[in-house]
Amino acid sequence: MNYFNLGVAFLSPLVIISLGGCLPEDSKQIEERQKTCASLDEAIDRNIFGYAMSEAQSTSDKSAIQQGARATENQNRLVIIEINVNLMIQNKCQARKQPIDPTVYSSNANACYFAQLKALSAAYRSNEQDQKASVEKLNSDCDFKKWVPTSKSSK
Repeated sequence: MNYFNLGVAFLSPLVIISLGGCLPEDSKQIEERQKTCASLDEAIDRNIFGYAMSEAQSTSDKSAIQQGARATENQNRLVIIEINVNLMIQNKCQARKQPIDPTVYSSNANACYFAQLKALSAAYRSNEQDQKASVEKLNSDCDFKKWVPTSKSSK
């Protein structure tokens, strides 16, 4: 038996399989991939914002148990972000334009957390104007779509 023919026989299926990935996508496949990529990108953003909010709320932790639970929660968010980034790579999604850094949203998260505390405090008061104003501020400050990353100061 000729070794050349044996090599061609083994490599032929590999060539066919690898060329199968080179076929052009139809518009339905492209649209489906874009939806998947957008969904993964939104999931990453939600976890970035959630991490930032969790860090802002950590100022109220009263025990090591609470701090440990928050650290575990934040670690889980980072793992979810990593999984979604890997899924984006597998789906050949466009690379994110902004870095994955929850700390750039700390001022937004702090403003949202303080608005939550003010709304909670206003809920115990009988003044309806204060309650309405605090809820409007809460809705404004906690709208993640309006959050703008702040640049870090160079040290």
